[in-house]
Amino acid sequence: MTSLMISGCSCFTKNTPKDHATSSKSMYDESLAHGKYNSPEEYIEKGSNEDFIMTAGNRILFPFDSFSITEEEKNILDKQIAWLKEYDEYDIVLEGHCDERGTREYNIALGEKRANTIKKYMTKNGINEKRIKEVISYGKDKPLVEGSNEEAWRLNRRG
Repeated sequence: MTSLMISGCSCFTKNTPKDHATSSKSMYDESLAHGKYNSPEEYIEKGSNEDFIMTAGNRILFPFDSFSITEEEKNILDKQIAWLKEYDEYDIVLEGHCDERGTREYNIALGEKRANTIKKYMTKNGINEKRIKEVISYGKDKPLVEGSNEEAWRLNRRG
């Protein structure tokens, strides 16, 4: 079984060859080298991690000091849920992240609340809880982007 990570974060995994992602990219790069300007979507296998990211996105963002899901982020989660229902061979790992402000302990707790809020939303909307293999909080330990400004903080408050 493969797991899919959703950074809101959801992650998922599936038993597929590890070189699949690079083979899709290699085919796309090769087409560019030969003057064929096809879109990368043509080389992404349906049901792959790349397909998930392109179709639904793999993260949602949270407001400062909050684990509430905004309407905009619910739209993203709804797309993720629809994709996950179609490709039910994936297990799911949910991650919660925070920006650098606050103590490590506070941010670990907030990240866990964020990931669990996503879990609750997904199970309420048709994802079998047994597919969610792990809920992880990284707090502020794994920033998506480095920086101490509003944009960096906004992007690091994710699940």
